[in-house]
Amino acid sequence: MKDHNDSAALLEAILDRHNLSRPIPAEVRERILLRQQHLLVRILKTIGIFSFAYAALLSLSSALKKSGVGAMILKLVICAAAASAVVGGGYYLARLILPAPDAPRQEKHFEQLQNNAPPVQKIGIYEIRLYNGRVIRGTILSRGDMVRILSEGRIVTVPRNQIQSVKPSFQEK
Repeated sequence: MKDHNDSAALLEAILDRHNLSRPIPAEVRERILLRQQHLLVRILKTIGIFSFAYAALLSLSSALKKSGVGAMILKLVICAAAASAVVGGGYYLARLILPAPDAPRQEKHFEQLQNNAPPVQKIGIYEIRLYNGRVIRGTILSRGDMVRILSEGRIVTVPRNQIQSVKPSFQEK
């Protein structure tokens, strides 16, 4: 505790010696703010992105800062932007998910579904001929050194070097 008091007393002595213990006068604060704005303008010009829009924004910002309303307006703008983003996003999502109220309802019964059924799909059934004369009809599950074929409810594994030819043999699903 003694070290803390000594540190605080030492800090107060340093601040008093350099006249930093008193508040900064208003005209000095204004000069510092103008200097900061001037430095920002110089940096933006050096980078090459300074424009009329930046100048207008900086003037508005400094005017709001001087009036003391800047932080409150900034918070209000951020809240309004967030609220409009949430509402707009919710509206967009609702338009995607929900049907329009005046859209006709599309209730399909089983008979309608059968009548409007898509055309019969073809599935990949292959006719695999082996060098020993055997013919296997089925779906190829995997290819590689050993070929796996689903044929008549069982899986047949055939070495690749025993296959003479593979031809598609489409059947209705």
